[in-house]
Amino acid sequence: MSQYTYSETKQIIIFVTERFGISYRVAGMSKWLHGHHFGSKKPTGVPHKFDEVKPPALIEAYHELKVSCTEQESILFMDAAHPTPATKISYGGIRRGPDKPLQTTGNRTGLNIIGGRNVNDISSILVSKYDSINSQSILDFFHRLRENYPWSDKLHLILDGGGYQRSDMVKKAVH
Repeated sequence: MSQYTYSETKQIIIFVTERFGISYRVAGMSKWLHGHHFGSKKPTGVPHKFDEVKPPALIEAYHELKVSCTEQESILFMDAAHPTPATKISYGGIRRGPDKPLQTTGNRTGLNIIGGRNVNDISSILVSKYDSINSQSILDFFHRLRENYPWSDKLHLILDGGGYQRSDMVKKAVH
């Protein structure tokens, strides 16, 4: 049962009834769960494409790059973000019974920003706002980086591998 995540005791009752043919009420199941070290716990989020093998190799490659760079080379971490002013609903102490409605923001607009931070000077940040994040906005940001680092022979960019960063348009432009 521990490989499944249920947000409500009622879901667990259905699972137990279907799997084992044993019926419980909510209070009885809650007592059983508590007695067997189950409780309400928020799961830990991990990226949907997380690969445990890759991070150590990437960290090693990063350290090798950092050691091999000359003073005329810069390493920058670059990423896009899409912050929105949306309400995030969480758990709270409320009386049992009917659901408690909570008004949320109706605004679905947000920002589309791309930022780059220099490894050797973390106060050196370049951020640009775009209508949308796509291959063209990535290329535009590359040009802005080059304008801000004219003295660098090479710019090493560390990206998260978003689809718009791996597009044919971007690959052609950087090779």
